Amino acid sequence: MKKYCGTLHQVTEPEFLKQFGQGLTIDTIRIGNKTLRKVKIFSETALFLKPDEKREVCLYVFYLLFTPNILGMKYTDTGDKHLVPGSFILGSFIRYAVICSIVFH
Repeated sequence: MKKYCGTLHQVTEPEFLKQFGQGLTIDTIRIGNKTLRKVKIFSETALFLKPDEKREVCLYVFYLLFTPNILGMKYTDTGDKHLVPGSFILGSFIRYAVICSIVFH
């Protein structure tokens, strides 16, 4: 798991994951000097992911088959935390396990 801290400069409009029905895909997130592409995030957590030049935020990102998945975020000034539920993480693992078993079978 990686931790990226800084101000959120850009968050593109999220797209709903139609195939799997859980979560969102955000095309681009720019935090500090790092750009994340095709990020998967839980729909409830995405509500708190707004660009704000005045606030520092830390994103906790787990890479699953080269795809960044946001597990949580924490604002450094207030300490507010927003975490994804365990069911979203389990669903992501199952989704990739099924896809890998079909592709590599």
